[in-house]
Amino acid sequence: MSSPPGDSYLCRMDARPKLGGTVGFLLALGLIPMGSSSWLRLAALGGLLAVVLVPDGVWLRRTFWLRLTPVIGLAAAMALLLLFTRSGGTTWPLVRLGDREISLSEAGLTAAAELGVRTFLGAAALVALSVRTTGPALVNALAFFRLPHTFLAVVGAVSRALWIVTDEARRMNRARLMRGAGASLGARLRGVGGMIGSLLLRSFARAERVHMAMVARGYDGGPLRHLPPPPLRPVQVLACAGFVALTFAVRWTPLP
Repeated sequence: MSSPPGDSYLCRMDARPKLGGTVGFLLALGLIPMGSSSWLRLAALGGLLAVVLVPDGVWLRRTFWLRLTPVIGLAAAMALLLLFTRSGGTTWPLVRLGDREISLSEAGLTAAAELGVRTFLGAAALVALSVRTTGPALVNALAFFRLPHTFLAVVGAVSRALWIVTDEARRMNRARLMRGAGASLGARLRGVGGMIGSLLLRSFARAERVHMAMVARGYDGGPLRHLPPPPLRPVQVLACAGFVALTFAVRWTPLP
């Protein structure tokens, strides 16, 4: 199963140009060097991404922010490490622990802020691709770019299993609430723990049944067969190529 397609122009676009445009954006983002000159380039890349995502309305969807939140949390944790480990520029002492003083430096603030912006831009591009592209379409796009068959089989299985497990967890939680689960924190934790264990057992059992069904139908571990992709639309290819060209122009254009 995969998320249902919507009516926006990103949903209607072929997955192959979207995948190529996303990869090109991430490459341009990763090639921007660290330093004071990177802020203008990052702002330009953010503007290009906003031109694509804001008219589509993907940033208004709750799913977009739910998928983006864990990445933002991880980036915040990494930014905290940079915040107190980088030294340079003006330094502000915060607290003293015995013989060790914890201080905040100007270089640490700059590095943490830049890491947060880079992570947010890259994660927003990837999450928008996942929200506006169905699982089978994304797997077919990866197959078009000649990725290894084993990798495609794993990605396809995971994309289907995630939706199945999510639906199963939602049904189990609804059933737990309808049975009058306790309102105390301990009762809720015991219920969630039991639900996670049961969900893992059901997932393993379902995966075994799926594997047995695939073997019974003649699957021998070789490459999976995919439906022939539709012809590429030149307008979509040119639009994504232009977007990638603009991102690399942001990277390589000399700044005054």
